[in-house]
Amino acid sequence: MGPLPNQDQILVVIDYYSRYQDIQFLKSTTSAIIIRCLDKLFSRFGIPKSIRADNGRQFVSQEFKDYCDQNNIKLIHTPPYWPQANGEVENMNRSILKRLQICHNNKQDYKAEIQKFIMMYNVTPHGTTDKSPSELLFQRRIRDKIPSIVDIMGNTSMRKHKMQIWRIRKKGKRREDESRGAKQDYIRTGDKVVIQNIIRPHKLTSRFNSVEYDVIERNGNELILFGDGKTIRRHVAHVKKIVAPNPTEMVPAGNQETVPSQEASVPTASTSVATPVPSDSRELDPPGRITMRLKRKDGMWQPAGGTGNNAEPVM
Repeated sequence: MGPLPNQDQILVVIDYYSRYQDIQFLKSTTSAIIIRCLDKLFSRFGIPKSIRADNGRQFVSQEFKDYCDQNNIKLIHTPPYWPQANGEVENMNRSILKRLQICHNNKQDYKAEIQKFIMMYNVTPHGTTDKSPSELLFQRRIRDKIPSIVDIMGNTSMRKHKMQIWRIRKKGKRREDESRGAKQDYIRTGDKVVIQNIIRPHKLTSRFNSVEYDVIERNGNELILFGDGKTIRRHVAHVKKIVAPNPTEMVPAGNQETVPSQEASVPTASTSVATPVPSDSRELDPPGRITMRLKRKDGMWQPAGGTGNNAEPVM
């Protein structure tokens, strides 16, 4: 369709099943350019079984015929000088032309206005099918600027599908976290953190910056930080929480008490103690434990039954 006042031409493509339409603004309509545009469309919507086109030179060329044969597409040409054979496209051409005339008279951007027109056409129920072209093509209603009941109540038919996707993503995240050794973070709003130096000028640069930031907002793994007079965004993996010391674990130096060791305690006269262990700390191997009664004499502890080898063991 064209040319327009700026020498642009329009390629109109319509899906006969759903009435879904797409348009492309072109500077030239050679077979190579048409094939390039169709490749983009087919990459999104799939390759059709057939193409119905007029008898323009770009559609009757051998290059275009070879393209259809390579993609297993049946090429159908309308009878010469009988545009009614391609009625869907011709009706759409009249609607687009009327819209272009309005844009030209009102000095509007015709490209932007045509895109709005195509958007509203694809979401509006068709008089023949009672469904919008987008719903027939995608099996769902695409969202436009006009509020619908789906925006208020939610799409219940997609809820189960969304829950399945959420479970799969959560399972994949857990598996990746375990493989990378990731740990659970405990950064919350109001915490003080330092940020990681992503770009370090040299190897002696510290891994984290010394400037402290306050966490003012958290959205998932994204943090909004404020510090040094500016607000920045960072991923939670690029910050480190500053942990404040616990005052209950700190004991003033003046109140420290020395707890006597059990080994330093001095037994009384009636206390039974184990046989003194030699300096080489070797343990004795008798089947029973040998104890010895001690008594204090001349300021020293001595065996009650004698001294040296004459000491009387108590079994």
